[in-house]
Amino acid sequence: MALLYVGQGDSSVVIAADGQYHKTMLVDTNLDAKCGGIDVPRLMVDLLDGAALDVFVNTHPHKDHLCGLKELAAAVEVRDVWHSGHVPGNDHCEPFAQLTELMEAVSATGGEIVELLGCRHPKRFGDLEYRVVLPGRVRRRGDR
Repeated sequence: MALLYVGQGDSSVVIAADGQYHKTMLVDTNLDAKCGGIDVPRLMVDLLDGAALDVFVNTHPHKDHLCGLKELAAAVEVRDVWHSGHVPGNDHCEPFAQLTELMEAVSATGGEIVELLGCRHPKRFGDLEYRVVLPGRVRRRGDR
């Protein structure tokens, strides 16, 4: 995993073994050049070298976690999108619209759109195990 310096906000790349191959995940993105942040879409083009990005994950739909998403979607194929399910306030409408557009495009090509929910048991991404800590699932009467 690599934590990327993007200025304000967050972005991380996860490369997970998958048998003899690998899978690539990008968690959030930002283009904050005025703070000296790296150009994440350009980095992903170089890193993937013509391959698709297996998963784009958005932890929450704020500008500093989605800026550059339109450029990313234009630069590389995104197979699946995982997202928090949050709907942002008015000051984050444009980046949220770009996330929605990406999800629609991914869905139209047969990709998977996953709303991340907290889980008690590990899930897999390639050979990597992970857990979603938040957002927590709403407990209902009768749930264990």
